[in-house]
Amino acid sequence: MNDKQNAELNMFQVLADVLNKNKSKYQTIPVFNAATVELNEKILAIRHTDQERSRIIVPAASGKKADTKNQMVDQALALARIINVYAFDTGNQPLQMQTNISKSTFYNLHDNDELALAKTIHAKATEYADVLKDYGQTPEKTAQFATAIQDFEAIIVKPRETINERKEQTQILKELFAETKSLIMDRLDKLMSLFKTSEPDFYNAYFSARNVINTAYRKQK
Repeated sequence: MNDKQNAELNMFQVLADVLNKNKSKYQTIPVFNAATVELNEKILAIRHTDQERSRIIVPAASGKKADTKNQMVDQALALARIINVYAFDTGNQPLQMQTNISKSTFYNLHDNDELALAKTIHAKATEYADVLKDYGQTPEKTAQFATAIQDFEAIIVKPRETINERKEQTQILKELFAETKSLIMDRLDKLMSLFKTSEPDFYNAYFSARNVINTAYRKQK
């Protein structure tokens, strides 16, 4: 949570503490009682969501990605050259142009495009598997290349999934705060008029709690 959310959660909790302490004064009023129960549930949901979000750690870029990428590219280039020779021998110009690939071709692409190019080369190797045996491309080598592709794909996909998951939790947290503030302002604040005359101490304690905002946050702003 950011500083503002921490300050707001602090206010929610102080408010809930006041309400829970004075439960005997409103427990016979179903709507008011239900609103206080919902407030406690919202606070728990906020804390739980924040904990879940904190557990989601986005993996940092590392040398492992570069190593995995290099292995995939090296195998892709070696295979592309073999297919290119076959294409030359058979006069298959479209295939020859498609497999006329250099190392710079790969490294000028983004991760997803590199992955797509490697998969295209693998698909051609599978398509011409029988004839490529005579050029030294064995099924075992093609399978190793497939594994290299899978390893690289796993490395570039996982961080993106993690980032999306973290964004989802952040959005859920934002919605929970909005719902909790609406519950307080649109329901509890107005229902508290029931106690202004009959229970002035409770009424004043409630609205004093409503004004509790983290002072450190205020000063920082």
